Amino acid sequence: MESNLSKLKEHEMVKAFIEKYKIDDETLLKNQLVLERFISQFVFCNTNEKMALCKQIIPGVQQKLSYKNKQFYITSSNCNHWIFENQDYKLEKNIVYADYDIFENTQTLDEFVKANKDKLVENANFFNAAKKILMEKEKTKGLYLYGLPGIGKTFYMKILANTFAKMDRKVVLVTVNKLIKIVKDTFNQNSSEENNRFFDQCCKVDVLILDDIGAEMVTDWSRDELLFGLLNTRMENNKLTFFTSNFPIHQLEDFYLNKRVTANQKDFEKMKTIRFTERIKGLSYEIEIKGKNHRY
Repeated sequence: MESNLSKLKEHEMVKAFIEKYKIDDETLLKNQLVLERFISQFVFCNTNEKMALCKQIIPGVQQKLSYKNKQFYITSSNCNHWIFENQDYKLEKNIVYADYDIFENTQTLDEFVKANKDKLVENANFFNAAKKILMEKEKTKGLYLYGLPGIGKTFYMKILANTFAKMDRKVVLVTVNKLIKIVKDTFNQNSSEENNRFFDQCCKVDVLILDDIGAEMVTDWSRDELLFGLLNTRMENNKLTFFTSNFPIHQLEDFYLNKRVTANQKDFEKMKTIRFTERIKGLSYEIEIKGKNHRY
């Protein structure tokens, strides 16, 4: 029995659990059968190798050891060979919605930075702020990127979406115009359930990226009911939210004003607009993006 116990303790993974959880010999003996089965079947898959070289009992499935309440369990996850051949599977899994082809560019922020070190000086403030947000463990604010059309604001948000998705964070990236259209379609009874579910996803998703805010046709409903309700919900629940726009936030205050109100209603109307833009300020840090128009 002592010999068997010594063999268990020699296995690197078991040894790591013993050190982490201060596991005594009595607990090891109670879990002996599970541990011996795990050790006899355990195969480690190397990284950066094709699935053809996988030696797992079930190809692509790596057995793992877990421990809770003095009990060991054998669990599983995708092995390194499977991950190597499916490096972008997390994009499909975690980008809940995007109105573009998510596989057109699968770079993360780090990958983009490494490949474009000579081009980053102009917008270093964005890359530094984004990196800080990615490293934050506690809830933090997102970013509001503004600048001229075609200079890369949406592209930067796409690589941020990829980065969060590969960190197993659920992401929605949608233009504000498309968001309004989808929710308006809820007025059609045939699609209301699906579209209401989409609005709920935007409220609850880990990371929401609202692209091109201030480019849509503004109505009292879209501003006060849809967008304000969405942003207020996310702010109250500390949900990470990002924006892109052609305008700085202070210009949105004029853009979202209803110019058709009477003179007596103007102050009230301005207050509603400020209330809306204050939610944007509460959710994000404002950063100007510079550069040349890449569209032509």
